[in-house]
Amino acid sequence: MISIIYPVYNVEHYLEKSLQSLLNQDFSDFEIIAFNDGSTDGSLAILKKFARQDSRIKVYSQENQGVAQTRFNALKKATGEFICFVDSDDTMPQNALSLLYNSLIDNDSDVSEGNFCKIFSSGEITNYSFPEQKVVTVGENIDLLLSRRVIYSLCAKLFKKSLFDDAIIKNFAFLEDFCFAIQAFTKAKKVSLVNSCVYNYIQRDDSAVHSHFDDKAVADYYFSKLWIADYIRLNYKNYNNLTLLNEFILQGFAYTLCLGGKRFLKKEDIQKCKRIFTNCKKCLPIGQRIVVQTVDIPIVNKFLIKIYQIRIKNSKR
Repeated sequence: MISIIYPVYNVEHYLEKSLQSLLNQDFSDFEIIAFNDGSTDGSLAILKKFARQDSRIKVYSQENQGVAQTRFNALKKATGEFICFVDSDDTMPQNALSLLYNSLIDNDSDVSEGNFCKIFSSGEITNYSFPEQKVVTVGENIDLLLSRRVIYSLCAKLFKKSLFDDAIIKNFAFLEDFCFAIQAFTKAKKVSLVNSCVYNYIQRDDSAVHSHFDDKAVADYYFSKLWIADYIRLNYKNYNNLTLLNEFILQGFAYTLCLGGKRFLKKEDIQKCKRIFTNCKKCLPIGQRIVVQTVDIPIVNKFLIKIYQIRIKNSKR
């Protein structure tokens, strides 16, 4: 059986469509662990209504603890051998679970990963670029994750539950889900890739990126990536693509700078990333590259950061 880990917080406008997409799956052997994280809107009432109609939906409720802790609490209630994570404002195509399950079982894999689509409020749909359908080693999969050829998120994937037996949560404002996922990936033996859309990522206008400029939270773009890189080094010692690890860290550093988070970084963090920048600058978009290059020229740096933030605000991404 598949246990769908389903955190819920103030998503009443998206929840019914999301739940219905799960109940419409052509794979029926699943349970939905719906964990209400202290919603103040009508989300809990909607969950209870659906649970009365379908016994596969198990509803739990708690005071607000954040999405990372909510996923962790829901995982403790899961009884399935396999785990799938779904955010309650997103949907899944009708054949998503069957594609992921069949790929995992047929290839004797520990994880199966699928492609996803972004759906914008305008109705526009964009497909994520994804590798060919095949089975890869853990090291190869880490390459794909760090280079963003496969999405960081816990979503659009199916895991053997046992991979999370000793996992811990990290309450970063960003990439907390990747921190959780990497602990499972480093325990896996094989990963199968499914080059089909198994997840519809609904793009909301109230994006977290737009609401965190100059906030301490933006520093977590760097600190979460640093934690992930260190975790890989310590727990998957066969991984030897140090250049990719350094690029991954540098990208987090550059984004933190561009969103106004420099003052939350330590001097040693800045010096470390300046050294990485010397050899890895080409991994950054030109705008971010210039921001990093001018980090020691405050007036110019602040001006460039302001321009970058204006571009982000005007972007649908």
